Amino acid sequence: MKLRARLIPGVLITGLVASCSGGGGAEPTGAAPLPPPTQGQPPTQQIPEPATHGRFVGTVYTPAGPLFADALLTEDGFLRLYIGDRYLGDPRSANSVSFGALQFSKPGGSAQFVGTVAAHDSGDGFAEISGSGTVLGQGCAPPDIDRFCDESAPGEVRLSTGQSEARGELEVTTRDGIETWRLSLRAWSNYYELTARPELISGQYQEGLAEFEQDGDVILTIDEVGQLFFQGANSGCTGNGVVAPHMDGKQNVYDIALTIANCRAPFAHLNGEFDGLGTTTPGDFWSYDSYLRLWLSSTDTGAPQAAVTMLATPL
Repeated sequence: MKLRARLIPGVLITGLVASCSGGGGAEPTGAAPLPPPTQGQPPTQQIPEPATHGRFVGTVYTPAGPLFADALLTEDGFLRLYIGDRYLGDPRSANSVSFGALQFSKPGGSAQFVGTVAAHDSGDGFAEISGSGTVLGQGCAPPDIDRFCDESAPGEVRLSTGQSEARGELEVTTRDGIETWRLSLRAWSNYYELTARPELISGQYQEGLAEFEQDGDVILTIDEVGQLFFQGANSGCTGNGVVAPHMDGKQNVYDIALTIANCRAPFAHLNGEFDGLGTTTPGDFWSYDSYLRLWLSSTDTGAPQAAVTMLATPL
């Protein structure tokens, strides 16, 4: 898969015009006095358009401490938020900060927020985003079981999003009471602004994050018409699905429909129908490499509802 970066140069040209006066045999005369300056209208301050959708990476502050967060918010109001492990940074990068690099290591426990939101322009360069959804547990195979694996939790999200950041909170109702998780995210707009077409995402990938992956044994294939397939030798899990551009494909967002089957214990809870969103992504904010990120959740709304977040390396 090849990604092409486009550079649009901006050029500012300033011209200086000088005039000279002189006479054939006449005595030189002084320059005419300049007129007094006139009072003009002050320049109008341009308020940037708010980001009502996009890709955002950063930190979610929970009672368990600061955790890695990776969100995709679509133009039509679908929100997927992966909540990973404590952020330890990416050892490949000298700039490993909470908003600067993906988390490649498989977490001991993780979760995914699946929700829908609405946005309105606050008029100050930011958009106010609010909506609701559900926090689903991931990594639910023993012995590492997230607390949301056996009981998902409803959540209310409120965000203020600008061109470069998103800040807000996720209010989660757990069995022990209401928790408020603070979100501090940075906009990753460079790849998000690419177009989505099946041939751009096609290829082979090695999965490294999903719980059914064991020792690099899952190879995921997407063909040029969007057919998806993978198989895990150790878990037995097979995946068959379809990848298609979300909406008109103007942004780098794909709709995913997937059937997972044949998972053996302890991964049998993953057998079923899933849907979600996908995108290609750099490994960190400053890079031009490319990985495949998928946010998936089961379409069976019966409890407990399963969720899987994937991060795959192209081969």
